[in-house]
Amino acid sequence: MTPPQPSTFNYQALTFWFSIVNFVVMSGVAIMAWWSGRDKITSTRFKDAEDRIIKLETEVKHPPACTYHAQLELRIDAVRSDTSEIKGTVKGINHAVDLMNEFLINQGGKK
Repeated sequence: MTPPQPSTFNYQALTFWFSIVNFVVMSGVAIMAWWSGRDKITSTRFKDAEDRIIKLETEVKHPPACTYHAQLELRIDAVRSDTSEIKGTVKGINHAVDLMNEFLINQGGKK
């Protein structure tokens, strides 16, 4: 029988591969931490936006009751009547200006 040979274990190779595995694992942890933080920030922003949208939808579903419709209608009617009055006045002024122009044109021809 031959005596057992001393083990020739390559510790440099083991250290190299351990460093590679360690780098890969730590890179994975770093990427997961970055992704998790990014996801938290994004979900918080979306949560805030969702809350605002829900609030707006609730307000649209239940609009405030307008008790001023009657007052608004009265004011609109007043504006209409004032506008009609102004329109009539402008028509009268326009007609007077047309008569003055006609008079001036006819007077200019008599000279």
